[in-house]
Order: sequence, then C-alpha cells, then structure tokens
Amino acid sequence: MKSLPIYLGFALFGAAYCAQVRTSFEDQFLVQGQKLDLNKWTTDIGNASFYGRTQQQDWITPGASGIFAVDADGARLVLNTFNPTGPGQSLYGTHGKTRTTYLPTADTAIELTARVQLKTIQRGLVIGIYFLGCPDAACERHDEIDIELLTNKLQPGAPLQVQLNRYADDPFGVGNGGLVPLPAGFDPLVAHNWTIRWSLTRIDYLVDGILLGTSTTKVPTRPMPADINIWGPAADWPDAYHASLAISPSSAGNQAYVASVRGVTIKEVPISKRLRFVPMTPCRLMETRPEYNFEGRTGSFGPPALTQGETRTLNLNASNVCPVPLIARAVFVNCTLLPRGGVDFVTAYPGGELKPDTWTVRSLDNQIVANTSIVMVNDGLMSVSVTQAADLLIDIAGYFAEVLAGETSLVFYPMTPCRVADTRTVYSMQPQPFGPPTMNAGEVRRMRFPASTDCAIPVGAVAYSVHVTVEPPGPLAYMTLWPAAATQPNVSNINSFAGRILTNHQIVPVGANNSIDVFAFNRTDVIIDINGYFAADNGSTGLYYYPLTQARFFDSRAANSLCGGPMFGDEITRSIPLIACAGMPPEARAVHFTATALPGGSPMPFLTVWPTGQGRPNASMLNAFQGQTVTNSDLVPVAGNGMLDVFAYRHTHVVLELNGYFAQ
Repeated sequence: MKSLPIYLGFALFGAAYCAQVRTSFEDQFLVQGQKLDLNKWTTDIGNASFYGRTQQQDWITPGASGIFAVDADGARLVLNTFNPTGPGQSLYGTHGKTRTTYLPTADTAIELTARVQLKTIQRGLVIGIYFLGCPDAACERHDEIDIELLTNKLQPGAPLQVQLNRYADDPFGVGNGGLVPLPAGFDPLVAHNWTIRWSLTRIDYLVDGILLGTSTTKVPTRPMPADINIWGPAADWPDAYHASLAISPSSAGNQAYVASVRGVTIKEVPISKRLRFVPMTPCRLMETRPEYNFEGRTGSFGPPALTQGETRTLNLNASNVCPVPLIARAVFVNCTLLPRGGVDFVTAYPGGELKPDTWTVRSLDNQIVANTSIVMVNDGLMSVSVTQAADLLIDIAGYFAEVLAGETSLVFYPMTPCRVADTRTVYSMQPQPFGPPTMNAGEVRRMRFPASTDCAIPVGAVAYSVHVTVEPPGPLAYMTLWPAAATQPNVSNINSFAGRILTNHQIVPVGANNSIDVFAFNRTDVIIDINGYFAADNGSTGLYYYPLTQARFFDSRAANSLCGGPMFGDEITRSIPLIACAGMPPEARAVHFTATALPGGSPMPFLTVWPTGQGRPNASMLNAFQGQTVTNSDLVPVAGNGMLDVFAYRHTHVVLELNGYFAQ
C-alpha cells in the first residue's frame, strides 16, 4: 500500500484476559449539533495532514462546513470533493485523534472499539479507526495498527473484503497485511462494531465479535493515540483508488460522502494467567443439614441452613473435612440446592468481591436440584448467596492452579460430544457396562471409558468431562460418580426426587484401569455423554483454563440482538458470537458457562450447545420436560471463529453466563 494506512476496526490480543476491565476512554457522541469534545480529542495530526490525495480539514474551525460534528446518527466523518484551502488540488477529509496515548503492559491489553455505519459505498473511499504513533517529530518511521474499510471492496455482487495492517518502526508506504474476507451476510450499510485488542505480543482483528485475522509479528511496543478518519487514496493504491471519486474545482460541484461513528471506547483489559487442573478425591465441602453432617463440618461449612438473603463465605483451605490448597485459583464444585420453599437462585462467586448478577442453581418449584460450576476463588475464599432460605450442599472434585515451571501440567482435551453410555433398552445397542439393562437401586456399575465401542477415548486421562442424564421411573435420591476402586465418597452428582429427566455436567476423576464407578440410589436409566478429558500436556493440543469474572453474555429476554432476543421458537438454532457477546478472546477453544432455560411452564425436552460449523450432536445440555426453569453448566468446544450454536427443541427463553475459557 502506497498511502498512509488507516482502518476502521479493532485488534484483539492473543493472551487470555479477565472480564475485569477499566474503561479509559469513551465518547458516545450523544449531544447533537456540537463538535467533538476537545478534552478527549485533538486537532494535532502531525504529518498526517495529507492521506493520499486527501487533506484532513481542521474540524475545530467555527462554522466550517462538513466538520466532525455530531448529528442523530453520531459523529460525522465527511469527505468533500471540494477543498476550500486549495481548490481543485485535493479532496477534503475529516480526522480526529485522542489526546491520550495508550500502550499495553505485561498484565493488560488495550481494546479499541468503534461502532461505525457507512452512509455510502461510493467507490474510492477509505474509512479508518486505528492506532498510530511516531517515535520522533520527523515521523519518517512509525508504529500503527489498522483496519481499513475500502469501499471498492464492499460493492454488491463481489466478495466483500477488508484491509488489515500493522507496522512496528516501519517507513510509511510499506504494507504489512492485506485483504481478508468479511463474514457471510455482512451488510456494509448497517452499523458494525469494530474492535482492536492489542497486547505486547499479538494483535487480533474482529468485526461484531467475529475474528477476521491475527498477527504475532510487527506488534508495536510504543505508546500510540487512537485515530478516526475518512479519505480518498491516490492512484498508486489500486485496491482503494477509483477515478469516479473526482476532485471538484469549485464548491458548486462538491460531493459530500459520510460515515457515522456511533461511539468509541478504549479499555484496559487485565490479562489472566493460565491454570492447570488438579483432580481431588470427590469430597463434600459444605453440608448445612445437621442430621447429615456426620463428618463434623464446622463454621461456615456446616449447619445451620442459609437464611433468606444470606451470603456465606468459605475459607476453602480451612475446611476440616476436605481442605483445598491455597494455590487454588478456581474450583470445580457441584452445588445441590434443597429449598425450604421456592428459591429464586443461588450464586457462587469469589470471596471478597461484589456478587455478580449470575445464577449458579435455581429451584423456583421447590425441587432438590444440583448444578456444577467452575468458581474463581480470591485468596482461598469463595462466597455463596441465596435469595430464600435453603440448605446447601457443595461437593468438590478438583481445582485449577497456576502452572509450575518444570512440572507436567494436566490440561483439557476437547472432543466432539459422544454418547459413551446409555442404559435405555429402547434406544441403546451398546454392550455392557455401557448399555442396558437399567441400573437397579443400590447398584454400582464400573465403566472403563477407553473400552467404549462408540467413542474413541484414549488411555491415560486423569478426569473425564461428561454430561450425566438420569431417566428414573420414580424418585431418584441421588447418583454418584467417582474414581474406580476408590471408596465411594459422601457426595452426589445429580438428584431427581420428582422422577424427572435431568442432566448435570461433571468432571469425574479417573480411577483404576482408566475407569469410573457409577452408583444409583434408586432404579434409573443413565446416559453419559463425554465432551473431553484432562490429561498431561502434550505441548501442542492441550488447553489450559483461564477464569473470568462471571458475567451474563446472552439473554433472549432482552431486546432483539446478537446477544439477546427473540425467544427461541420450536426447533430453533441460533449462532452466538462469544467474542462480541462475552468479550472472549479468539484463541479460546472451549468455554465453561452456565445455561438457564426458562420455558415458562411449557415442556422443553432438551437444549443442546455445540461449536458452530459442526453437526448437532446426539447430546443434551439440559432437560425441562415439566416446563420448569432449569440451570446447567457445560464445558463446550468452540469453533475457530468464536461461535457457539444453541438449539432448543421447544420454545423457551435462554440465559447464558460465562465462567471462563480454555486455550493453549
């Protein structure tokens, strides 16, 4: 590219990050008829006063036409074909630069996001949002990260493309990037969110949360302000130039081309450290029922029941029954709720922090229900809060800790979901122990997963990630899964006192001969779907865990949007961009999240979640045959574009909340 590059968009860094961010710059351009806020923006654009054949006008001058003003659609980027400062010599564009410069650190990335709508796709225009910095006043070399919207590449009937570039101490005019395709269905004339997340080691480019490209070379490491502009390149950039965008010799022939900027934000995003998995013998951390607390739990771990609105903080290392090491940064727990009347929800979250607006488990209909979660801990503390009075049981099966130099880490290997066991005679042709007959009351069945004829499960796993579904003919007090040949622990994985078909996700440590044991207190069928396993890091395909501050990222009860409504209809699949909706980095290859189905009393047999682009698996994430509100967690692989598909068999509202993700 021959001209000084600019782009509209954002860069997304490859290191993992937490959801705890700080907004350091924001301008939503809400006051119509006014110019830009000079406390945030500056007119000083250095030697960038000309871009190609375009002079960038002084948009501060009172009364100047077409300046960067605010109207009902936001801030106006205007390119005039007549330049009053040099009639007939150049185009007249618009440019703004933030007063503040930005630079990532080892612990934070910088995220620039702009929402922009093109008002025209007249050929020959370039609209840009970018970082640009020069090391000295001469500015013969520069740093830059940019996406450029070239209207030449946004024409109907042709493949839609966008230009991505990056520069690090490079001379102007030396391109490091190129054109990449835009997502299917992209409409250039509607508003889109473009973001740059920039770390010291990587840049990623996205639109509406969909990854466009990534670079780990030519990453700037000096401070830069953010810029926005519109311009017309010269003929020496043929991909962007077009003769129909002609310079007007007089004001009478002026043509004005507009793009609207509906908001610009810049955030500092803390980078999270990757965590390894450490399995534990399943153990009951918390038991608030005095008649069942025979192991003698004391303090916050034991009785009495929680009262309405109570929050209880657990010092996990201080447990007198199953202490959790202080190195734990997150724990995998199964929370069983025993309401004393309906309970709106229970929330488990890091101790000492504000309670997030999320649900760990719900029981509006006064049933005993269980759900798992991966919960961050803060200096060994985890808090639980209830909306109404209830007993609460918390079982732990492992934790996540920082990687130790020189030691082999246990990491996650995702699999295409596969049904490893199904005891229902009418549906299953699998041999024992994975198939029929139905499990009897009090039966223990040992399953060696690598012996499955239906699923390719390797030898050497230390824990399995599975969905356990029970289909009892009557009440099922509980089912327990644990490492084979070990003593059966005093824990439960799923309960169905009302005889309902229910599902719960579990991480089950593996025992002797790569096997697990399954116990049913009452007669029931059981279906087990595997979607991955934990094993030693092979240095190439294993995934570490990156915890996030829990946050709701999708709610179909909200206004219609990518991350909101409408309600799911019967047999509807929706693709959800996790990068846009949850702020998840594009290198994530699996996510741990909580899903709540709210069918409003209408039967909703199952909900399924899987990576976009793959076929829908024969597996269910949750079941609500009685139309009840159901909350379940899951650990699901993610497509390379950061997308998940969600399928509801019958109409329901769906709420999704992110706990963390897995990446290399």
